[in-house]
Amino acid sequence: MGWLPSWKGNARSADEHSRTTEGQNALNYQSFPTGNARDQSESKAGEGGHRGFSTSITHMFVDPEHERVDCCALACCGVFQSDRDRFLITGIMPPSFCKRVWVHFCMPLWIFGMAVFCAVRIEDVVIRQFFSTLLIFLLVAYFVGQCMKGMSKRREIREELLWSRYEMTRTGEFRYRVEEDFPADSMSGRRPAYLMGQTTSDIRNAHSLFGCYARDYDPSHKTDQYSFCTRTFQCFSEMWCGLLCQCHLQLCGVCGIAQEGREVEKLVLQKYRRVDYITMQPMLEYYIPIYEARNNDNDELTFNVWESWNRLSTFSRWVLVTISIVSAVLFFWSVMGYQREFGLKNFGVFSATLLQAYGIMKLVHWKHVKDISTDALIKYFVSGFCLSTSLAVFFEIVVGLIMKLVMSIIMVSSGIDVVSAPGYSLDGYMLSPGFANVVAMQGVDDTPTYRDFVRAYGNDHPVVYTIYLFVNAFILAATVEELCKYFGFRMIEHPDFYSSHDLADAATAESEQSADDPHGPRDTFPAQDRSAESRGAAVTVAMVSTALGFACCENLVYIFIYGSSNFSVEIVILLARSLFPVHPIAAALQSIGVCERDIEKKRSTGLGRIVFPGILFHGVYDFLLMWFDFNNSRKSNGDGDDDETIAIDDEGSDGLSFPLSFLVLIAALLYFFWASKLQRGRFQSMDRNPVPTAPSTPF
Repeated sequence: MGWLPSWKGNARSADEHSRTTEGQNALNYQSFPTGNARDQSESKAGEGGHRGFSTSITHMFVDPEHERVDCCALACCGVFQSDRDRFLITGIMPPSFCKRVWVHFCMPLWIFGMAVFCAVRIEDVVIRQFFSTLLIFLLVAYFVGQCMKGMSKRREIREELLWSRYEMTRTGEFRYRVEEDFPADSMSGRRPAYLMGQTTSDIRNAHSLFGCYARDYDPSHKTDQYSFCTRTFQCFSEMWCGLLCQCHLQLCGVCGIAQEGREVEKLVLQKYRRVDYITMQPMLEYYIPIYEARNNDNDELTFNVWESWNRLSTFSRWVLVTISIVSAVLFFWSVMGYQREFGLKNFGVFSATLLQAYGIMKLVHWKHVKDISTDALIKYFVSGFCLSTSLAVFFEIVVGLIMKLVMSIIMVSSGIDVVSAPGYSLDGYMLSPGFANVVAMQGVDDTPTYRDFVRAYGNDHPVVYTIYLFVNAFILAATVEELCKYFGFRMIEHPDFYSSHDLADAATAESEQSADDPHGPRDTFPAQDRSAESRGAAVTVAMVSTALGFACCENLVYIFIYGSSNFSVEIVILLARSLFPVHPIAAALQSIGVCERDIEKKRSTGLGRIVFPGILFHGVYDFLLMWFDFNNSRKSNGDGDDDETIAIDDEGSDGLSFPLSFLVLIAALLYFFWASKLQRGRFQSMDRNPVPTAPSTPF
């Protein structure tokens, strides 16, 4: 069952969306594939036992087929997934990029700038305080208003989705919801039938900053599909109020958006979902030139700017234009010397950081230009740079705060008044206002920071501190970052990974559009079903590209935020992080498991087995660096307590740090080449003895 608005004819902006008659806004739809749909409406309405939905609001990462939707619901609090659901359900196009920049960046920045201007330029104290305070309150009100507007829009989407599902089960058809479709019983206070058990409280709590959504599944029902991520989400959703009042804790509507996205996947035919996120561009609009270039006799590496530009989607073009504009602005900023901390040399480091990521990407891609397109690489890179990084920052803040709290409690409860380091005392912090001073990461002025206290505490308790470093390396850094990079890879859906059947199916939807196609009609893609070896190479390159985007953003943060403005220091940081490409190697290790699950179809390969090699390599690498750094600091400060010292040889520890890290990196590369060689052998065996399967998207 499914439907989609005619993209070019019926896709509308929010301003154009109005409740008109049925005939004016009718949608293309597919008949409901059952006998008498009207007779089945009652049974379908309660299907699944999840109050109008076929999956529970807690079923994050339960079904691998919907893993992409669950990942997209996490990124940016589900903004992009919500826009896509809205487009597929109502035909309303999301706001343009320029409008979003103006509403969410320019306007708040302008209000804040006016407040700063008033605080600096107005000499009268009373008038200065009045206008500055007024503008700050206006800024807060603006943010609150935008949040309320967003929550209201998401609740409307949830109701529209319930109405669509109810209408499809009742009549087997779909059309835009019009004024006559609003039930009269809603005016009398009765719950409309299309809500199918959803209450006002459910809709409100599913999309709120903090909400308690009433339990919508039977806790006695068990399934083997529950993964580590699923149980983690259920743990967090129930840990606060679930055990007491049978509710699920909701944060920023993430789980509600994922639930709605999974329902849209079931409701809308697959061929109508072949549209890009953000731009909602039909994929075949830009993929046909890619397909033709891949399967011609010429090498796709032949450089032609215009042809390469035509093989890019609208989103990829936006990305390249944005990078060019940002680079030009930073160049002129550095030349004009408005800020001494960012001069022409610093701009050179910025450019070198981007070129380093580009160079590694081209090195990985140059032998696989026929396996994966440049358009796909750009999208995977941006996903790693923006989406994976933002997710990692959020989860690292949460996990980091928990770790700091636990470590601070251990330090305070240990009964030590003065830590064995000059000038570090816990007395002052225990007596200072608020326990947050111990947990805080940064000190104020010359105040010792949290890290200073932990390091000084570790001098006397090396065993405890070693455990702390182990958790920091393997949980806070390796697990969080490797999972976020995997999520960044899974968020992207690109036609490079479609089968010929998938593209032909999407072509039937595209054929309903404008007839003036510059590439001519194409409804078959015989060369799309590439070998398993080619698809495996595409997966590896895509995951490495995602990791390069993540690493590029991380390098910029380390160089320009955590590092100093000294040019030589920036160069050293860039060279050190370039010589040890941990993130791309870890992503390559993950790609072995992804290929096993999605190409070799090994059902035993789950998310844990996919990310474990990358976590192990990343964790060992980080732990060695942190432990040797700690050991060197202990050597300079003297040994700690005799009963808790670690039996280590301090001499030569500086010289061991670099070679051991290098050996770990070489070992990871050797393992990848060995595992990849074995996997290529299995792919070649699959290609020699193909097993007929039902047409489906491999990823």
